[in-house]
Amino acid sequence: MIKEKEKKNKVSIILCILIFIVAFIGGILSKQIQPKELRELNKYSYRKLNGALITKDSQFYFDKFIIDKDGTILSVRKNEHQIISEVQPLFFMFVDINGVKKPNRIGRDIFFVNIYRNNISALGNGRLKSKLKSNCSPIGTGLYCSEYYLLGGKF
Repeated sequence: MIKEKEKKNKVSIILCILIFIVAFIGGILSKQIQPKELRELNKYSYRKLNGALITKDSQFYFDKFIIDKDGTILSVRKNEHQIISEVQPLFFMFVDINGVKKPNRIGRDIFFVNIYRNNISALGNGRLKSKLKSNCSPIGTGLYCSEYYLLGGKF
């Protein structure tokens, strides 16, 4: 019973992140979020779930961050590693749900979202559940944990 409740809580967190992202983007576009509510974050570091560093040549390396008044850290980066098409994301979005507080690990408090021309989806969407599970393990990178948790995977 407790595991089921934990699972629902994790899925709720991920869905809240996705809703927050959509609302955040919508708020910026409609100017409901004022620039004074956001500030640039100068010092911030993060790692993969397995503890490995993110190298500057990685498509998951982000170096510009903003933090909102509630402490959520966001970054959006244009996809420059792929030919842009309907099946490739236009942008990658990074969200650290608890801000500068530790652990600052992908798959624990950091999640990625792909922004396509017509939709938004968790990174890992469309991958086999076995691939998601291995990626979201202590030896994995954690990059696909957003999708894994949405599908009911264990945290």
